[in-house]
Amino acid sequence: MPGSRAEALVLDERSDDENAARPAFRLYRSVRGSVTYGRRSPGAQHPTSRVAFSVVMTDTEREFADSGRFESADGGFTPTTNDWDAAVAVDDDTVEIEVVVPTLDAATNDDVADVVEDGWYDTFERRVGDADSVTLAEDVDVASVSREDGDITVEVTFTPRRGKADDDALALVNYVEGTWFQGVIPGYDYVETVESMRQQAAENAESTEGTPL
Repeated sequence: MPGSRAEALVLDERSDDENAARPAFRLYRSVRGSVTYGRRSPGAQHPTSRVAFSVVMTDTEREFADSGRFESADGGFTPTTNDWDAAVAVDDDTVEIEVVVPTLDAATNDDVADVVEDGWYDTFERRVGDADSVTLAEDVDVASVSREDGDITVEVTFTPRRGKADDDALALVNYVEGTWFQGVIPGYDYVETVESMRQQAAENAESTEGTPL
């Protein structure tokens, strides 16, 4: 998934004589080819030396960076309150989300029959397709749902609302995870991680007089 707009800047390939014409400012070029100007620091090295990274964030990226529910990671953002792996990236006017959850077979210590696994996956895929029902964001699209080697990867894109990008992204991540938990089938011996999550969910449900999983 695309990362944030961090651009490594290098000094313009000019001779010292050419650069002497403007001692206060030096021309820099980013690796993407755009041009920006910056004040020359004292003791600057030869024009071919590398300088510090410059991070240019869009308003949407800034919302995620300033949110207490997301943290920067691998050029994008990850939610801090979710159970499974999730990543968010901002690409121009689109927010891209990827959530990875286990297949039923990977979540249990038991052998799951292929017919049960396939039926469970088909139901999950169909239910997660209703992700647009949990947010008022524009153009919510479940771009793909795929499974491989015990993992199910759900990719969702949407057009962010001003000031609500992090809320919408977290709602979609939670929806995917919640859909997964709703599909948990009683009677299996689940792996420790999943069992711990189920117990926590049961305790939360009891504290609100709900029905445990």
